[in-house]
Parts: sequence; structure tokens; C-alpha cells
Amino acid sequence: MVFPDFGTPSANEVVAHLKELARLSLSHGSVVLPDLKATYEWLNEHTSYLGSLRPELQESRIFLNVDDPSSEAWRWSTARQMAFGTRDVGQIQGVRQFLSSFPDLLKAAGVLEAFYPPIDVRIPDERDLLNQYRNGFSKLRTMNRFVDVIFTPEEEDSSPGVTDACLPLLCGHRTFLSVCNPHFEDRFTGGYADSQGDQTSDNGLLNISLPASSFAIKTALDYLYTGQVLDREEPIELEDLLQTLELSGYLQIDGLFHLAQREVVERQLVDPLNFPDVRHRAAAIDADALTQWCDKYETRNREYIRVTTG
Repeated sequence: MVFPDFGTPSANEVVAHLKELARLSLSHGSVVLPDLKATYEWLNEHTSYLGSLRPELQESRIFLNVDDPSSEAWRWSTARQMAFGTRDVGQIQGVRQFLSSFPDLLKAAGVLEAFYPPIDVRIPDERDLLNQYRNGFSKLRTMNRFVDVIFTPEEEDSSPGVTDACLPLLCGHRTFLSVCNPHFEDRFTGGYADSQGDQTSDNGLLNISLPASSFAIKTALDYLYTGQVLDREEPIELEDLLQTLELSGYLQIDGLFHLAQREVVERQLVDPLNFPDVRHRAAAIDADALTQWCDKYETRNREYIRVTTG
């Protein structure tokens, strides 16, 4: 006949042994540490035996609540004095590293666990905040409020619909534009060579002349303020698009620089009569995508170009 539990200590005996180790530690110190670890491990693996002993485990000062028992002064605690997932709060101690290796034992002994429920709050996405700032400045620009710089075109407009009503949209905010664009930052702080010619107008706005049409300037500002430009439903002349391309290169607005090249092509504004000028101007400002497209256009349309140009 086999007795599987023969020689196995009872839970009462192990808990009594643990109490004795806690008492002996006062005089024998860390000598009892290996035995203490083994006792904790046994209890941690046999928590099903501890049900009736819970009150005793809760009230007995038998838990060595330290991080490193080999280097720290020993501190004995009861299960009622400890809690998982917390720092020391009032009379409650957070479970230290040494005891954290025996979680099942501690829970069976009645050690509490601090619970932090999730908070139901939405933190705005950084992109939402950036859009909010951008939309706010765009609205102020549309209302012509707090603007402190106006841009004067040096070229004539070709596209229909560019009237004096567009003039407020040639104004802007130096702070916003400086953050958006390194050219403007240099221009407004005097670090740009051409900034010496900038003047303050009668209405107190800094007046800056740019080598482009009103359309190109407005389009560049629209892009910086809103990120959206060039409505496909709006007719645009090739010259104004090319000036937009040249201005975006001059101002180092990379997104608009690439967008303007695409618009020239997708609006089908290039023809056998103007493509040499388009290619020349694109090459002059390193608009490589448009330059290469013009090369392909010439290759694929040699007969069409020959017939059209005579």
C-alpha cells in the first residue's frame, strides 16, 4: 500500500516553522535565509492547503518585506500590512522585490492588490493639435486679423479670377510662416540677403516683394496655411502654374514644388508650342520630374510636334 503524503509536512507545521525562522532571525540574522526561501517556496506551491490558516497568516509577522535580504536591514510584516502594485501609503507597505517571487502565497495570505482602473479620456492626437493651430491661423488670415506681413507680386497674373479681392490673402503672419518655412524665417530675421530691401508699409505691415504673380504668392500661402491648393474645377493658366513652381522652389516649399509639377502635366497644359519653354524653365530650377516628363513627351509625340510647329 502506497502513502503518497508520507514524509510530507502539513501546512500547519510549515507555517509554525516559518514563525520560528522569523524569531530566530533576530539572533541568527541571515543564516536562516536559505531555509526561509525554501519555506516560502513550499507554501507558494501548496496554497491549496492554506485555506484554514488565512487568519493566522494575515496577522503573523512572518513576511520579510525587503528588496534584497542580503544587503538590507530585515523588516518583517504581516499580510495585512502589505499590498501589491503600490508604494508605501500610510500603514500599508508595497510588496518588495524579495517577496514578489511568491505571489500565490501572498494572495492566499490576504495581501491586498491596488487596482488602478483605466481612465476614459481621449488625448488629442498631435496631428489634431497641429491641424487646429494651422486652421486657426488660416481663419485669421482669411479674416485679415493679426497679419503683420504683406507680399507684393513682381509679375502679372494670367489666370482669370485674380482681382483686388485676393489682396488680403497676400498677407500673413510672420510667426506662423517662420515656423513653416526656413526661407521666411531667414527673411524675417534679417538673415536673407534680399531682406535689406523689405519695408514697412503705411498700415504697419512688413512689405516683401516676391518674384511671382499674385496667383503664385496666394497659392504658396494657401499651401502653407491649409496644405490644400489648386482646385481642379478652377481654370488656371500655364504661366501661373509655372510661376507657382518657380516660387515654391525659390521659397523651398518642397510639397508645393512637387505638386505644381504634377498639376502642369495632369491639367494637360503642355502642347507642342510651349513644351520647350516648360522644359527649359523646369530644368533651370531642378524640377526633375517635369523635365523628364517633357523629354518623354517629345519622344512620344515627334510627329505631332512636327506637324503642329510646321
